Amino acid sequence: SSVKSSAAKNAASYGNEGWDSLFSDVKDTLSSADLAIANLETPVAPIHNGPLAQKVFNGPIALLKALQDAGVDAVSMANNHVWDQGTVGMLETIQHLQETTLLWAGAGATCADAQAPRVFEKNGIHIGWISTTRIHNLLLNKGPDDPCVFSFDVTKILASAALARDQGAEVVFLSVHWGTEYTSQPLDWDKRFATQLLDGGIDGIIGHHPHVLQPIQWHDTPDSRHTFVAYSVGNFVTGQGYSTPIGSTSSEALKRDSVILRVHLKKENNKVQIDDLHALPAW
Repeated sequence: SSVKSSAAKNAASYGNEGWDSLFSDVKDTLSSADLAIANLETPVAPIHNGPLAQKVFNGPIALLKALQDAGVDAVSMANNHVWDQGTVGMLETIQHLQETTLLWAGAGATCADAQAPRVFEKNGIHIGWISTTRIHNLLLNKGPDDPCVFSFDVTKILASAALARDQGAEVVFLSVHWGTEYTSQPLDWDKRFATQLLDGGIDGIIGHHPHVLQPIQWHDTPDSRHTFVAYSVGNFVTGQGYSTPIGSTSSEALKRDSVILRVHLKKENNKVQIDDLHALPAW
């Protein structure tokens, strides 16, 4: 009881209703990046808040403010919880993102919006970014002009990458929700998809959904690009410790192991390439 009271008091000392406390130890790291991207695996829809359950999520606006203040620049919305509060909840999430400096990808008022790349200019380098998901708890996509989430399709992803390059992107990254939960190795077909995507024009893949770490691998493409795939970067905010003490079992520990993936780019002779890749351990 005293520990819980102390923790609550400590969280209350931070801004954004205590949500800043979640990121206080990594704020300097996130803020130091020219571009910081996170997976937002919850709607933020207090107006359209429906029933909640173990696998039906919703979050407060203060969470978005805390992400912004921690140095995050953009969030991926394409994941299996994006529809947890229905279509209205997904659209409300976008509304609240528009009230912050956070950008997003992977969901939108139309499928064209959901599939559209984001292009950022950082230190003279134009970076394209796309978000998609292979996993759906609900799939509420209807027509192309209705609210939409970017459902995984290799042809559409590569078309989005080509559009990003048409818009000036010199390098293109993909956030993808895929794989099997709590497994330490990627699925064979995800390995094949990764090769197709990297050879087809994606320069780096950042995966999530398994909730545990999976391998990070380099891949050299036929057109001489040095690319990578991080199949799963693990959990970040939550360790999913429902009933056991922190780290008391190997499975609990695996769900708390995480990394902050740092990608370094360099531009020489008007060509951008990945210069280095670093996985900073996090817990």
